[in-house]
Amino acid sequence: MLSRSTEQRDQGVKFEDYAAHGVGEYWLIDAQAQAVKQYRPTKGTYVPVPHSPANELQSLIIKGLSLPLASFFTETEN
Repeated sequence: MLSRSTEQRDQGVKFEDYAAHGVGEYWLIDAQAQAVKQYRPTKGTYVPVPHSPANELQSLIIKGLSLPLASFFTETEN
């Protein structure tokens, strides 16, 4: 989860470090804005991955893992 106290680190140093070391995907989950951003590595950096038309996040590295975006923010969807 993206917190205000770690936001700069999560979107800066940590983001860049994970990309440089080939971490297969990176998620930023902002509970306050109810937003999920998913990134995939490309040439030492991350590029955004668009969400599926069904508003689901589909893991790039865990085969078969697909989560409705609402499940991150509402208990009934979770």
